[in-house]
Amino acid sequence: MSDSPVGAVPSPADEREDFPGCDPVPMSWDDVVAHEAKDIWYWDGDTNTAWVVREITADHEMPTHRLPSLMTRISQERGSAIQCFGSASLVFRRPDGKPGKMMEPDQSVFLHPREPGRGDGIVLGRDRLPDVVMETDHTTDVRRRKLGMYERWGFPELWVEVPDAGAPSRPRGLAAGLTIYVLEGGEYRRVDASRAFFDWSAESIHVALNEAQLSRETMAGLARVGRELGRGEGTTPEDDMQTRGHRREAHRLGMRQGHAQGQAESQAKALAQQLEVLRRVASRRFDQAVVVRALGRLGTVDDVGRLTELGGLVFDCADGDELERRLAEAMQ
Repeated sequence: MSDSPVGAVPSPADEREDFPGCDPVPMSWDDVVAHEAKDIWYWDGDTNTAWVVREITADHEMPTHRLPSLMTRISQERGSAIQCFGSASLVFRRPDGKPGKMMEPDQSVFLHPREPGRGDGIVLGRDRLPDVVMETDHTTDVRRRKLGMYERWGFPELWVEVPDAGAPSRPRGLAAGLTIYVLEGGEYRRVDASRAFFDWSAESIHVALNEAQLSRETMAGLARVGRELGRGEGTTPEDDMQTRGHRREAHRLGMRQGHAQGQAESQAKALAQQLEVLRRVASRRFDQAVVVRALGRLGTVDDVGRLTELGGLVFDCADGDELERRLAEAMQ
């Protein structure tokens, strides 16, 4: 993993200058709170000015909305919840308690559920900071101003995503890809992989945020990260309530319908129900091509008890390669 300095951090005076891709709009804190659109890039209480993103497009929103679904898959593999708080306000308060500055990232990720909020955002010095914050630079440029503030405010890990889809108004010098910054000794350094998510590479995260359908490689990566996080906490997919529920449902169906093996119609119905449960689970954990091949194999099994036994591999295997390999071995 190669590390390199971020570079010069803008001074506090620079923070009052314009931000690329944003327009300054006069706003008091009450105006900010009442502002319904999530397009405030930064707010300065000294000047009562908000910098509002000029363009919010679908290409900007896709990575922002994709990240929570990726976190859900990782949390199911880990066996415990991960929370995403979207553009929750990150607030710096003055000594008198009044808001002084505010930033809104595109996503805030907590590896463990945070305590209930007080309705005033995530306040520096009072609340636990997110393990990861993500900014999407589609028509903006975090490096110009905001990066320095994240560094000074002490956020441990920042992901800056530049989507594959281009934009005519994208600032010059921004190339598609994801950059990870981690805080070391009070300064940000660029790294090739996430520290919070067990060396999940910047390249792999970028692909996962941009591909139209999650690929086999992405699904395997999500499973690996989730299992690694689980090992550190002593949890497994069985600790996830939904995964455990699907597994028990599959087992109950197998046991209940297994007594009707002498009746061809009941057997066929039991097999179909069992396969449908396995399809739902497999679709949440593996890419579609793996699901089709695995269900094709399992669809040749004509015994409910045997299908229940083989179906356990859908829950136990960490990735699609392992599932297909173990199914092939078990069905020889």
